[in-house]
Amino acid sequence: HLGILAAHDASQGHWFLERVYWWRQRLAEGLAQSIPEPQASLAQGVVLGLRGDIPAELNSAFSRSGTTHLLAISGQNISIVAGILLGLAVWALGRRRPTYLILTGTVIWLYAFLVGGQPPVIRAAIMASLFLGAEYVGRPGSAPTALALAAAVMAGLSPPILWEASFQLSFLSMVGLVYLAPSFQAWGQKARLPLPIAMSLAVSVAAIVATWPVIAYDFGRVSLVGLPATALAAPALPAI
Repeated sequence: HLGILAAHDASQGHWFLERVYWWRQRLAEGLAQSIPEPQASLAQGVVLGLRGDIPAELNSAFSRSGTTHLLAISGQNISIVAGILLGLAVWALGRRRPTYLILTGTVIWLYAFLVGGQPPVIRAAIMASLFLGAEYVGRPGSAPTALALAAAVMAGLSPPILWEASFQLSFLSMVGLVYLAPSFQAWGQKARLPLPIAMSLAVSVAAIVATWPVIAYDFGRVSLVGLPATALAAPALPAI
């Protein structure tokens, strides 16, 4: 997906996508001018999904430490953006009208297109839209239902996506968060870990356990230090 976007010709394609990709390039240039390397390249990858300028040795270090997934735009990015937007929209507009939900949903999809529209991002945007819709009609959100519907929509629109590693890893990680993370968090609390640490470890362990088989099969490598490294690094993502 990133290669396609990098080779995108501004004279072709839909006008809306042209403007979005133009804006993406301007933001990337702004980061490059404002932050020294390699932090600028890392910021372009984490925030905008542009990973082509990250030095090879740094990419290799992330790979060896099992933290490459932190560089990829994923559902976590969408969750962070959605949480910030929803909080600001409620503060500015209130809950009396659905304007705050419409604004949040619109910006989530704009960000999804801005970062390249990879399968994990589209999956997260669909799920976020379903949760916003549930909020609007006053129904409780259901993560398993939203996950199943997102998979059905994406597979219905593009059946070959089922065989893409990014699609498989995205849905497996969500399965881990939905079904495994609560148990891991409960164990962490029984061990008297502080709640933030218990939650961080639970999310990291659940995602890693759920995706390990596919990672091992597709990439031929599983990092034994991936869990502690992810648990230490992941809390920086919301701030970034």
